[in-house]
Amino acid sequence: MNQDKDEVRRVLDVLQTLMRMLAVSNREVERRLELQHGTVSRFLNGQIEAKLEIVLGVARAIGLEYEELFAIVYPSQPGPKPESDAARKIRMMLEDLRPQPARPKAQVDPGELFQDVKRAVREILEEKAMKTEGGPRAVNGGG
Repeated sequence: MNQDKDEVRRVLDVLQTLMRMLAVSNREVERRLELQHGTVSRFLNGQIEAKLEIVLGVARAIGLEYEELFAIVYPSQPGPKPESDAARKIRMMLEDLRPQPARPKAQVDPGELFQDVKRAVREILEEKAMKTEGGPRAVNGGG
C-alpha cells in the first residue's frame, strides 16, 4: 500500500507543478470546479483523500485533457493528437530545459569561400546581362 501512496503523492506533485507552470492558482481551480475555499490546498497536501474524480477535475480546470495529464505524468506513453494549448505550452517549457547537443563548428577556408562568392556574383551578373540585353555578355571576373 505504501507504493500506491507514493505514486498518488507523485501524481499530486506533478499536478501541482503543472498548475504552477500554467500560473493557475488553487483558488482559480476551486472557482472553476465550484469547490469550497481551501479544498484544493488540502487535496494537494494530502489532508483530503486524492480521489480520481478530483485529480481529473483539476486537470480539466487547468486546460488539460485526461489523456494529456497521464501522458505528462507517465511520459513513456505517446501523447494524444492534436495537442491542447496547455499541453503544448508545458511541452515547450520542458523542451527549453533539455540540454541541446553541441554543434561542431565547420572549418571554412577563407580563400575557398571568397572563390565561391565570386563565382556566385559572376553567375548573377551573367543572368542579369542575358535578361537585359537578350544574350550572354562577357563578365570580367578577374580570376
